[in-house]
Amino acid sequence: MAIKLKYATEVYSNVETVVNSLSAKEIRTEYSRLRSIARKRLERFAGSKYAKVSKTYRQNKNRFPAVPDIKTKRTMARKLAEVKKFLSLKTSSLSGYKQVRKERIDALQKAGYNWINEDNFDMFDDFMEHNRAIKDGGQYDSERVLDLVREASRTGLDSKTVLKDFDYWMTNLKGLEKAPDLPDKWTGAKKASEELRKFLDSWNSPLMD
Repeated sequence: MAIKLKYATEVYSNVETVVNSLSAKEIRTEYSRLRSIARKRLERFAGSKYAKVSKTYRQNKNRFPAVPDIKTKRTMARKLAEVKKFLSLKTSSLSGYKQVRKERIDALQKAGYNWINEDNFDMFDDFMEHNRAIKDGGQYDSERVLDLVREASRTGLDSKTVLKDFDYWMTNLKGLEKAPDLPDKWTGAKKASEELRKFLDSWNSPLMD
Protein backbone atom coordinates (compact mmCIF):
# COMPACT_ATOMS: atom_id res chain seq x y z
CA MET A 1 0.00 0.00 0.00
CA ALA A 2 1.35 3.43 -0.97
CA ILE A 3 1.94 5.76 1.95
CA LYS A 4 0.63 9.30 2.05
CA LEU A 5 3.42 11.86 2.28
CA LYS A 6 2.91 15.27 3.81
CA TYR A 7 5.41 16.92 1.47
CA ALA A 8 6.47 16.54 -2.17
CA THR A 9 8.31 13.29 -2.87
CA GLU A 10 11.54 15.03 -3.85
CA VAL A 11 11.79 16.61 -0.39
CA TYR A 12 12.57 13.17 1.07
CA SER A 13 15.21 12.24 -1.52
CA ASN A 14 18.31 12.91 0.62
CA VAL A 15 19.56 14.61 3.76
CA GLU A 16 20.34 17.94 2.10
CA THR A 17 16.91 18.41 0.54
CA VAL A 18 15.20 17.51 3.82
CA VAL A 19 17.35 19.96 5.82
CA ASN A 20 16.92 22.75 3.28
CA SER A 21 13.18 22.24 2.78
CA LEU A 22 11.83 21.65 6.29
CA SER A 23 12.21 23.07 9.75
CA ALA A 24 13.45 20.91 12.61
CA LYS A 25 9.89 20.68 13.96
CA GLU A 26 8.48 19.63 10.58
CA ILE A 27 11.16 16.97 10.18
CA ARG A 28 10.54 15.65 13.68
CA THR A 29 6.77 15.50 13.22
CA GLU A 30 6.92 13.77 9.85
CA TYR A 31 9.59 11.32 10.97
CA SER A 32 7.53 10.41 14.01
CA ARG A 33 4.48 9.77 11.83
CA LEU A 34 6.30 7.65 9.24
CA ARG A 35 8.24 5.80 11.93
CA SER A 36 4.95 4.75 13.52
CA ILE A 37 3.80 3.26 10.20
CA ALA A 38 7.16 1.55 9.72
CA ARG A 39 7.13 0.06 13.22
CA LYS A 40 3.69 -1.46 12.65
CA ARG A 41 4.89 -3.10 9.43
CA LEU A 42 8.04 -4.41 11.11
CA GLU A 43 6.05 -5.77 14.04
CA ARG A 44 3.84 -7.75 11.66
CA PHE A 45 6.97 -9.22 10.10
CA ALA A 46 8.44 -10.06 13.51
CA GLY A 47 5.43 -12.24 14.29
CA SER A 48 5.61 -14.15 11.02
CA LYS A 49 7.67 -17.02 9.62
CA TYR A 50 9.21 -14.61 7.12
CA ALA A 51 11.16 -12.60 9.71
CA LYS A 52 14.22 -14.81 9.24
CA VAL A 53 14.23 -14.69 5.45
CA SER A 54 13.11 -11.18 4.49
CA LYS A 55 16.18 -9.07 3.74
CA THR A 56 14.07 -5.90 3.91
CA TYR A 57 12.95 -6.79 7.44
CA ARG A 58 16.41 -7.81 8.66
CA GLN A 59 18.04 -4.66 7.30
CA ASN A 60 15.47 -2.28 8.80
CA LYS A 61 14.15 -3.85 12.01
CA ASN A 62 16.44 -1.74 14.24
CA ARG A 63 17.01 1.16 11.90
CA PHE A 64 14.53 3.77 13.10
CA PRO A 65 15.19 5.09 16.62
CA ALA A 66 12.61 6.92 18.69
CA VAL A 67 12.48 10.70 18.28
CA PRO A 68 13.99 11.48 21.76
CA ASP A 69 17.05 9.40 20.85
CA ILE A 70 17.90 11.59 17.84
CA LYS A 71 19.85 14.65 18.89
CA THR A 72 20.42 16.75 15.76
CA LYS A 73 18.33 18.10 12.90
CA ARG A 74 20.68 16.52 10.35
CA THR A 75 20.43 13.07 11.90
CA MET A 76 16.65 13.40 12.05
CA ALA A 77 16.64 14.44 8.37
CA ARG A 78 18.71 11.37 7.45
CA LYS A 79 16.35 9.07 9.33
CA LEU A 80 13.34 10.70 7.68
CA ALA A 81 14.82 10.02 4.24
CA GLU A 82 15.58 6.42 5.27
CA VAL A 83 12.15 5.65 6.69
CA LYS A 84 10.47 7.11 3.61
CA LYS A 85 12.68 4.94 1.38
CA PHE A 86 11.81 1.86 3.44
CA LEU A 87 8.09 2.51 3.29
CA SER A 88 8.31 3.00 -0.48
CA LEU A 89 9.48 -0.59 -0.91
CA LYS A 90 6.78 -3.06 -1.81
CA THR A 91 8.49 -5.62 0.40
CA SER A 92 8.29 -3.35 3.47
CA SER A 93 4.83 -4.74 4.25
CA LEU A 94 4.15 -8.39 4.97
CA SER A 95 1.45 -8.58 2.32
CA GLY A 96 3.72 -6.91 -0.23
CA TYR A 97 6.57 -9.27 0.60
CA LYS A 98 4.33 -12.31 0.15
CA GLN A 99 3.14 -11.01 -3.21
CA VAL A 100 6.68 -10.33 -4.48
CA ARG A 101 7.80 -13.73 -3.22
CA LYS A 102 4.97 -15.48 -5.05
CA GLU A 103 5.67 -13.52 -8.23
CA ARG A 104 9.34 -14.54 -8.14
CA ILE A 105 8.52 -18.21 -7.58
CA ASP A 106 5.93 -18.13 -10.39
CA ALA A 107 8.41 -16.45 -12.75
CA LEU A 108 11.11 -19.03 -12.00
CA GLN A 109 8.69 -21.89 -12.53
CA LYS A 110 7.53 -20.41 -15.84
CA ALA A 111 11.20 -20.13 -16.86
CA GLY A 112 11.53 -23.89 -16.47
CA TYR A 113 12.67 -24.18 -12.86
CA ASN A 114 9.54 -25.98 -11.75
CA TRP A 115 11.37 -27.59 -8.83
CA ILE A 116 11.49 -24.21 -7.03
CA ASN A 117 8.64 -23.85 -4.56
CA GLU A 118 7.66 -22.16 -1.31
CA ASP A 119 9.69 -24.66 0.73
CA ASN A 120 13.04 -24.33 -1.05
CA PHE A 121 12.84 -20.78 -2.41
CA ASP A 122 14.78 -19.29 0.52
CA MET A 123 17.70 -21.64 -0.03
CA PHE A 124 17.67 -20.79 -3.73
CA ASP A 125 17.52 -17.07 -2.99
CA ASP A 126 20.40 -17.25 -0.48
CA PHE A 127 22.46 -19.34 -2.87
CA MET A 128 22.01 -16.96 -5.79
CA GLU A 129 22.64 -13.91 -3.60
CA HIS A 130 25.87 -15.51 -2.41
CA ASN A 131 26.79 -16.28 -6.00
CA ARG A 132 26.26 -12.66 -7.03
CA ALA A 133 28.39 -11.47 -4.13
CA ILE A 134 31.46 -13.58 -4.92
CA LYS A 135 31.43 -14.06 -8.69
CA ASP A 136 34.70 -13.06 -10.35
CA GLY A 137 34.16 -10.63 -13.19
CA GLY A 138 30.89 -12.30 -14.14
CA GLN A 139 32.68 -15.54 -15.05
CA TYR A 140 30.43 -18.21 -13.65
CA ASP A 141 27.96 -20.74 -14.97
CA SER A 142 24.49 -19.87 -13.70
CA GLU A 143 22.97 -23.07 -15.08
CA ARG A 144 25.31 -25.20 -13.00
CA VAL A 145 24.63 -23.03 -9.97
CA LEU A 146 20.91 -23.67 -10.43
CA ASP A 147 21.53 -27.40 -10.87
CA LEU A 148 23.56 -27.55 -7.69
CA VAL A 149 20.89 -25.73 -5.71
CA ARG A 150 18.24 -28.09 -7.06
CA GLU A 151 20.19 -31.19 -6.06
CA ALA A 152 21.07 -29.82 -2.63
CA SER A 153 17.44 -28.85 -2.04
CA ARG A 154 16.19 -32.26 -3.20
CA THR A 155 18.47 -34.11 -0.80
CA GLY A 156 17.49 -32.00 2.20
CA LEU A 157 20.69 -30.08 2.89
CA ASP A 158 20.41 -26.91 4.96
CA SER A 159 21.48 -23.63 3.37
CA LYS A 160 24.60 -23.22 5.57
CA THR A 161 25.97 -26.54 4.35
CA VAL A 162 25.17 -25.68 0.76
CA LEU A 163 26.82 -22.27 0.99
CA LYS A 164 29.91 -23.75 2.64
CA ASP A 165 30.24 -26.26 -0.17
CA PHE A 166 29.46 -23.56 -2.70
CA ASP A 167 32.43 -21.51 -1.43
CA TYR A 168 34.60 -24.59 -1.87
CA TRP A 169 33.32 -25.06 -5.41
CA MET A 170 33.54 -21.42 -6.47
CA THR A 171 37.29 -21.22 -5.73
CA ASN A 172 37.95 -23.10 -8.99
CA LEU A 173 36.04 -21.37 -11.74
CA LYS A 174 38.84 -21.15 -14.30
CA GLY A 175 38.28 -24.55 -15.86
CA LEU A 176 34.55 -24.74 -15.29
CA GLU A 177 33.87 -26.23 -18.72
CA LYS A 178 35.81 -29.37 -17.65
CA ALA A 179 33.42 -30.09 -14.79
CA PRO A 180 31.64 -33.46 -14.88
CA ASP A 181 27.91 -33.80 -15.14
CA LEU A 182 25.82 -33.84 -11.99
CA PRO A 183 25.03 -37.34 -10.74
CA ASP A 184 21.58 -38.56 -11.72
CA LYS A 185 20.75 -39.77 -8.24
CA TRP A 186 22.14 -39.22 -4.77
CA THR A 187 21.60 -41.40 -1.74
CA GLY A 188 19.29 -39.08 0.21
CA ALA A 189 19.49 -36.58 3.02
CA LYS A 190 21.55 -38.69 5.45
CA LYS A 191 24.56 -38.88 3.15
CA ALA A 192 23.79 -35.80 1.11
CA SER A 193 26.63 -33.65 2.44
CA GLU A 194 29.16 -36.40 1.85
CA GLU A 195 27.79 -36.99 -1.63
CA LEU A 196 27.89 -33.28 -2.42
CA ARG A 197 31.48 -33.03 -1.21
CA LYS A 198 32.50 -36.02 -3.33
CA PHE A 199 30.81 -34.47 -6.32
CA LEU A 200 32.59 -31.18 -5.72
CA ASP A 201 35.89 -33.01 -5.30
CA SER A 202 35.39 -34.75 -8.63
CA TRP A 203 34.53 -31.38 -10.13
CA ASN A 204 37.52 -29.77 -8.46
CA SER A 205 40.23 -32.27 -9.43
CA PRO A 206 40.53 -31.55 -13.16
CA LEU A 207 40.44 -27.84 -12.44
CA MET A 208 43.63 -28.12 -10.40
CA ASP A 209 45.65 -29.63 -13.29
